[in-house]
Amino acid sequence: MLPFTATDIAGAFALAAASIGLAFVPSAVGIGAGFGGLGATILLRESTDRDLRAAGICLLALAGHLCLAPIVFRVFLDPILQIDRYLLGLAFSLIRPETLWTDAGFTAPDGLRILLVGACSSFAGVSVAIAVHVGWAMRVRTTLTRFDALAILATGVLATVINITRLVLTGWSEELFVFWHGTDGSAPGLMIAWFLQTAAILAGGYISATWAGRAEE
Repeated sequence: MLPFTATDIAGAFALAAASIGLAFVPSAVGIGAGFGGLGATILLRESTDRDLRAAGICLLALAGHLCLAPIVFRVFLDPILQIDRYLLGLAFSLIRPETLWTDAGFTAPDGLRILLVGACSSFAGVSVAIAVHVGWAMRVRTTLTRFDALAILATGVLATVINITRLVLTGWSEELFVFWHGTDGSAPGLMIAWFLQTAAILAGGYISATWAGRAEE
């Protein structure tokens, strides 16, 4: 007696075909949708194998970063940028109150004008933080706890603070704008900020995932 049925085989082939097809879509959103379908299938059909369920959770977290996050970001871009502007305005009001603010961005005291667009958002690393945290959590344990949401929030806040700091330095003067932003996306400061953000997410994800697991014990 085989441990699987003809329906299981047909479903596996259909899911594999869909995933292969999505792999040729020139977008991470399509690939993420394939990961999401595979993860959901694993979670719906596996109720006893903890390792498989952990793999399914990781696939869903990865799908959230590749597929869901870009969609949410585009749909809610305006309110997300409004929150960004509020956080930057709060930072400048504390350390450089002479900065002038508009609905679209800000003007530094030396006349430098900065407009905030989607690529500048401080929340771009949040979905990465979620995926990394879940990956670490499934490495050290095979279930999520009620403390994981708080741990993910802490890592996301840390990543956001790093980018807010970069944006503050970007708007400080024209010289610092060139260093922290540049014109072609290869400015030294931008590379430094990305490195710090990646290191914070990786280290924070491991620490927060470990803490959340111990806090539940």
